[in-house]
Amino acid sequence: MAFTPRFTAPAQNDPLWVMTEAGGYNGCIPGAWPGDISNYPCVLPNCTGYVHGRAMEIAGVTTDNLGLSFGNAYQYWTDSSSDWIQDSEPSLGAIGVFGSVGGPSPGHVYVVEEIIDADTIVISQSDYAIEYFSSLTVTRQNGWDRYGQEYVYFMGFLRNPYVTPEPQIKSKNAILLLAALKKKRRLYGRIKRNTGII
Repeated sequence: MAFTPRFTAPAQNDPLWVMTEAGGYNGCIPGAWPGDISNYPCVLPNCTGYVHGRAMEIAGVTTDNLGLSFGNAYQYWTDSSSDWIQDSEPSLGAIGVFGSVGGPSPGHVYVVEEIIDADTIVISQSDYAIEYFSSLTVTRQNGWDRYGQEYVYFMGFLRNPYVTPEPQIKSKNAILLLAALKKKRRLYGRIKRNTGII
């Protein structure tokens, strides 16, 4: 199945982002608006609830048992199943995981939606008591973090086992060089045959 990126917010009543105890599919806690105002039964705003819903959406399932941690964001790195392979490089559908820097922060997680180049990606995320949803561009230079690692540090990416890796595309120059070499070999072969040189 082809990967379809998400650049817009899910509806509050979408069952992928509604708690299981309220008839939805998401096993995470309710999200909270600024001021810690509960958004029950929706799991947004909250980064972990968003990631669980998005993982189910990508996998095309309606049960929240894909092997992701149900703990704080930083716990995804160690507590998710081994199906989610730790990686230092981004890939489509991967989860970026951040730990806290010396404070009470639970860290942060987001989903990779688009890879612009080796150093630039587009992510989707939610943020507990801060924002319901956002889609933005982050860079390697900035530690894959929109905040510039002020409150959290980047741990790595968890490759999504439900996304088939894109085939590697050779550069245009490499393709042209290969074609030129093949043409040269054919021409050399013809010259050898026509001149009797073996």
